[in-house]
Amino acid sequence: MEEKVLPNLIVKREEAYKQIDAQIEKGKKLRDREINSERELKQSIKYCDNWIEYNKDVLLSLFNDSSISKKYYTFSYHTHIQLDTENLFRTKDQHIQFLDNLDAYNVWVGNHINHLNNILTQYGINDMLLDTSERSFDNEIFIVHGRDDGTKDTVARFIDKLN
Repeated sequence: MEEKVLPNLIVKREEAYKQIDAQIEKGKKLRDREINSERELKQSIKYCDNWIEYNKDVLLSLFNDSSISKKYYTFSYHTHIQLDTENLFRTKDQHIQFLDNLDAYNVWVGNHINHLNNILTQYGINDMLLDTSERSFDNEIFIVHGRDDGTKDTVARFIDKLN
């Protein structure tokens, strides 16, 4: 069985994180915006479509092949079918239909945000980018060594001098 080769970043990890995280934040703003009418929901869906299209381009620019961008776009296409923009609000109880579509919109945007977060995790983009406020620092150092006591002692003395 052939082993699947994952795409590689063509930019620094920090740059990839910065770009994807910026898109996640934009998605959160789209998801959290106040929507009070059919017109606002339709406009939000258009904004979201543009955001998704841009996300596809961002992903394309970060990796050495298009597979991640294509996978994201395919995901988007299949989930977008659930939001029927042509038939919004054409039911007897338009208010309930509006609320159902608003919920579907929020889930749809949330799923795209989760997809981008999964890309960060799956490709190890955020592994080493923890905020220093979340890290725990102390003055203890643990050295893993083999059987060479001389080298171990030399390194230990060097580290003691750093204090």
